[in-house]
Amino acid sequence: MRRIWIIALVALAGAAAAQQPEPDARAPAVRTPAQKAFVMEQMRQFVMSIQQISEGLSADDKAKVAAAARPRGLIAVRALPNKPAGLADAETPEWKTLGMATRQGFDAIAEAADKNVSTEEILALLASTTKNCVACHQTFRLVEGDPAAH
Repeated sequence: MRRIWIIALVALAGAAAAQQPEPDARAPAVRTPAQKAFVMEQMRQFVMSIQQISEGLSADDKAKVAAAARPRGLIAVRALPNKPAGLADAETPEWKTLGMATRQGFDAIAEAADKNVSTEEILALLASTTKNCVACHQTFRLVEGDPAAH
C-alpha cells in the first residue's frame, strides 16, 4: 500500500512540475511606480476606446467612433499635462515606435470616421492598430524599479 502512495505522489509531483509556466522571456520595461501607473492607465484607456469604437461601428455611429479614437491619438497625447517625470527617458526606441504607431492608428481611425469612411475600412484600421498592442504585450512586461539603474 505504501508503494502505491509513493508512486501516486511521484506522479502528482511530475504532473505539477509539467504544469509550471515557462519563465516570462519578455523584456522588462522598468518604470517608477508613478510611470507604471500612468502607462497602465493609458492601456486601460486604449481598451475602453477599442470597446467604444467597436460599439460605434456596430451602430454605424461614426461620431462615436471618432470621439472614442481621438483622445487616444498622438495629437491628443502630446497635450497630456500629467505625464510622470522621466517617462520619455525610460522608453526604449522599440517601445516608442510601437507607442507612436498605436497613437497614430487612433488618429487615423478618428480621421476616417470624420470622413465617413466605410465600416470595413475603419475595422481594418482598428485591426492594424491593435496589432501594435499585441506586439507590445508580447515584447515587454512592466516592472517597477529605477529606470536609470537599467
